[in-house]
Amino acid sequence: MGIPKPLVQLNQIFIVLSVALTLLWNEVILFVPFFIGLYTIITKQNPIILMGKIFLAKPIPSNPQGWEK
Repeated sequence: MGIPKPLVQLNQIFIVLSVALTLLWNEVILFVPFFIGLYTIITKQNPIILMGKIFLAKPIPSNPQGWEK
């Protein structure tokens, strides 16, 4: 089972934006991706990917695969 490319791209965008916001504001924003990463490691479910699945235009099997397990 693979992860659809749009979901991989969504996760990458989240990482880049969170790093950019942290560099710009140098505030507590850094803790958001940290806790999401910690949650993902503990539960084996990425909340960014789970929320992104709602917005997929096509069913998961018909999307191009961005990463294979």
